[in-house]
Amino acid sequence: MKKIIKLLLMLAIILHSACLMAQSTRSIGIYKTENDFINNKLSYAIDCGSKNGSIRLHNFFGSSKVDVELNNQEYSLQKSELFGYHDCDGSNYRFYGNQMYKIADSNGFYVYTRLEYEPGKSSYKVMKYYFSKDGNSPVESLTIQHLAKAFSANIKFCYAVKGFTSDSQLAEFDIFLQTYKIKYLYAQSLKG
Repeated sequence: MKKIIKLLLMLAIILHSACLMAQSTRSIGIYKTENDFINNKLSYAIDCGSKNGSIRLHNFFGSSKVDVELNNQEYSLQKSELFGYHDCDGSNYRFYGNQMYKIADSNGFYVYTRLEYEPGKSSYKVMKYYFSKDGNSPVESLTIQHLAKAFSANIKFCYAVKGFTSDSQLAEFDIFLQTYKIKYLYAQSLKG
């Protein structure tokens, strides 16, 4: 019994050490370009456990700036000149129109999410879905009409999109395929 307790204690210490190491290697930072995002290259990277820097996104009022403090230096960056942001939770965001959109999926085309206030209900937020053809294209509401227009050259995909009966169905996630249904249909439309 004592051996089992010692073994469990050692295992707990090893797991705790591994968690501390994983936490110490997490960083927040800025993606200057889409290529930086694709290559996971952070600028102004700050260790999540560090007190030696901060990134202020100023999201509440749609500010056009991001302020970075790093190694006792301050930088003021324009969101319009940056691709996005990486947070300590491991989530990635794209800046567009002075707003931040969480990148939910980037295979083939981008799908974004945003918690937004429901019109007329100032204290009630709902998840809204958006998309863009790539990291340089405009961010648009994920609707049947917008997808059909953006991908008009891909006839197979347009027909698949028009098979949905409501815009809300476009955001459905297939737990068995581990992807959004719309992303699966897009991938299938590219096959010969």
